[in-house]
Amino acid sequence: MMPRTIYAIEGVTQKTKRAALLALLETSGFYKILERKDLEAPIVIKGNFTPTSQVKYHYYTDPTLINVLVSEIARVGYKNVAVVESETHFSDAYPKSSPENTAKVIGIKGKVINLSHAPTTRFQREGGKIRLSNVMIEAQEKGLIVNFCKAKNHEVFVMTACLKNIYGSIPAKNKFTLFHQKRSGMDVPMATHVVNTITPPHFHIVDFIEGIDGDERALFFKPLKAGNRGTGIDPDLDKTYYPARMILCGQDGLALDKFITLKMGHVDQDESPITKYHAEQVGNFDVRRTRVVGSTFDPLPGWKKVSWHWLIHGIIEHQLPVNEATIAAGIRRYHFDPELANEGKPATRRSGENK
Repeated sequence: MMPRTIYAIEGVTQKTKRAALLALLETSGFYKILERKDLEAPIVIKGNFTPTSQVKYHYYTDPTLINVLVSEIARVGYKNVAVVESETHFSDAYPKSSPENTAKVIGIKGKVINLSHAPTTRFQREGGKIRLSNVMIEAQEKGLIVNFCKAKNHEVFVMTACLKNIYGSIPAKNKFTLFHQKRSGMDVPMATHVVNTITPPHFHIVDFIEGIDGDERALFFKPLKAGNRGTGIDPDLDKTYYPARMILCGQDGLALDKFITLKMGHVDQDESPITKYHAEQVGNFDVRRTRVVGSTFDPLPGWKKVSWHWLIHGIIEHQLPVNEATIAAGIRRYHFDPELANEGKPATRRSGENK
């Protein structure tokens, strides 16, 4: 059985995040997991950085932390390390908003693989079909997959962290029509379960430093001023990020997702349809019986959950009979920083970022 211990460091700030991540890697036994692999084995880090619309807001996995992890793995002696990500419908709206260009703009260093441009293998599962990246399959079988996700609210699936980030490794950029609209025969929870079963990560790290509570799509509606993420629609969303100030890690992504759901203030640890479906398929358990090092099950006192208004809005919107062109047209209404909408120079570093 996969170890379910959850490791966490609380009170993490921009100044302490490097040291916090290094300490967490040490205490969690990550380096011992690395030792089991050949130094030539493929090591992939699945970040979460597409789609990204505004550089100054970490809707994406913190690039500084990704760079620290890449450096540590290379320091140990591994020669085949890459950060991987796939495209979405955002690439239809902004063709230059690819994982490679986005990584360059936000400051991710080293090798970046666009899973949407790599070879795939077709699988038939759950009454539907799905293509997965050979890069992920090879890393799972011969090397190491590190899932480095961003924990945040989600307007359709309540929350997103470990499981949903691996769904993002599906190479097809039209994931919306394939799975939200079930044109593949699978819905999103089914597809998420399948990809987490065929290419399960060996280790998960969760960037939960700057939380994204309330309506997560506020980060796409308009240019945001420093410290303000309002949509112009809901005054309650005109507020700063919630400082969750946590980094978490462990080997069981389902346990981490359940734990984060409780930290976000949900009574039901399976509140997300994705978590619920995956738990039903692999065998459910009460995460409150899981060993947690460095934190408690107490909810974050200031976290704002997704409102029912936005959940209903998101569910209805995601079921509309739209095609790729219509989706792209809608995405073009979002605000994108120029360097993210078009290939450009890396953005200026945020105030307080470690170099």
